[in-house]
Amino acid sequence: TDDINQVNRKGALEARIEIVRIQLICLGSLKEPYLRRAQDELLGLIARNTRVTGITVTEIREEPLREMAPPSLIEAALRIEGERILEKLPPRARIVCLDLDGKTATSAFFRGLPGELERTATDELVFLIGGSNGLDPAIKDKAHHRIAFSGLTFPHQLFRIALLQAIAAELP
Repeated sequence: TDDINQVNRKGALEARIEIVRIQLICLGSLKEPYLRRAQDELLGLIARNTRVTGITVTEIREEPLREMAPPSLIEAALRIEGERILEKLPPRARIVCLDLDGKTATSAFFRGLPGELERTATDELVFLIGGSNGLDPAIKDKAHHRIAFSGLTFPHQLFRIALLQAIAAELP
């Protein structure tokens, strides 16, 4: 993130950078119509008001687990979900994993992402949102960044809307 902040201080670099594609890979789906409407509105806002030329949301099916499943079953489910995520990851994308143990996300972090993409010669950015049990540790290890919005736990469906709002508000 220090490199990202340097780009922000330079300022001029931001003006000519374009993010070609953003993909949100999310475990679980939005079932409530009001959340679907919010997602659609934010996707449209991002398309109209940022230099992002394509944004998609990919929903990955969560492994069914009974309530109070033992850790061994949770770990097995996370591995299966992780394999599903790996199938969807573009090979050259920069990966941002949303993780309660990650660094606190800031406006500067989001504003610095276009410069990071330019420096790493890629035009793809992927955000990963886990399900109720999080993400497989192997997936977290592949991430270039692990960020948290707060120390609070939110339903992953609602968090998807919060992430889209942050992208709409903070990306140039």
